[in-house]
Amino acid sequence: MAAAIHTLDTLLQPPNPQRSSEAMVMLASLRAHPRPGVSSADAAQERIKARELFDRVMKTLEIDDTRTNGHAHVNGLSKAARRISEDIDMHAEIAQLWQDESLDRMGKALNEALRISEASGQVDPRLLNNLGALYHLEDKLGEARGMYESALTSAASLGPEIGEGMSTSMLYNLARVYEDAGDEVMAKEAYDKLLSRHPEYVDGRLAIHSEIGNY
Repeated sequence: MAAAIHTLDTLLQPPNPQRSSEAMVMLASLRAHPRPGVSSADAAQERIKARELFDRVMKTLEIDDTRTNGHAHVNGLSKAARRISEDIDMHAEIAQLWQDESLDRMGKALNEALRISEASGQVDPRLLNNLGALYHLEDKLGEARGMYESALTSAASLGPEIGEGMSTSMLYNLARVYEDAGDEVMAKEAYDKLLSRHPEYVDGRLAIHSEIGNY
């Protein structure tokens, strides 16, 4: 991984920097990924560099979107640029990089990922759950509840083998938002459902025995 980072850095740096959004995305993703032997301070610096690279990519795409070049562009973006701009994983990674720095930037990236996911016809339940968690952090409990409920519905549509693993944390999050909204009946029902499926789920068992569980 270190060799790949060095190679991409060399490609993008002076004296002969290449204008390659694909290379910037790859380098940003590599820098964002935890690596063995990297200190926490260095890892934080790598995340900053990753955010800066992703920002450069997005600015490049905005510039490309204002250009037209005959049939080489569709709605302003080339095919290569469109593939990058519609990369759900890239937007999700950008959101993760901003998680501890800016909830606003995180939300914009998650909403863009969700928009692309919806356009594809198959919404990723994890995006809905993450947006629900963001709304929850911002104390927008109604919006959070809606996202968690939609995430559970979407996860269920994937079938038991895939959806069941996802739905555990989503159901717990939904129970928590019911609890925070003061809806104790719905919260208890959600915790009970969670524990009926996963009796080993410690967080749910603790919650059911806390103040919310005193019924």
